[in-house]
Amino acid sequence: MPQVTRRDFLKIGAAGTGAAGLTALGFDMAQAVAAKQSFHIAGVENPMYRAAGSDKWQQITWDDMLNKLAQRVKDARDASFVAQDASGNTVNRTEGIAFAGGAAFSSEEGYFATKVMRGLGLVHLEQQARV
Repeated sequence: MPQVTRRDFLKIGAAGTGAAGLTALGFDMAQAVAAKQSFHIAGVENPMYRAAGSDKWQQITWDDMLNKLAQRVKDARDASFVAQDASGNTVNRTEGIAFAGGAAFSSEEGYFATKVMRGLGLVHLEQQARV
């Protein structure tokens, strides 16, 4: 028989109370699930791109979009890269890019994203879970 900790008991109790409260108020979970599923982003298969200053959208491939994104990150990093601080210490950082992680990140996703951003030299990192 699995052992239930006090924390598990409180989680189960809170979830059960919330579910009971919602159904008592007449909230239909099936309608909520159906509404959630209808919010799919249109056009994901065919990403559209609008160049800066243009009023026209054009179809491009995912490879082209990822190349544009990577080039913009590299340009911003190169433009704001600091190899040494005023005292001559090696810092190898970029101050022109910031990263805000999502509150829906798992611990592993947050760890991975932080490692990637630190690898690029970012010093301005924030997780929305703290906000």
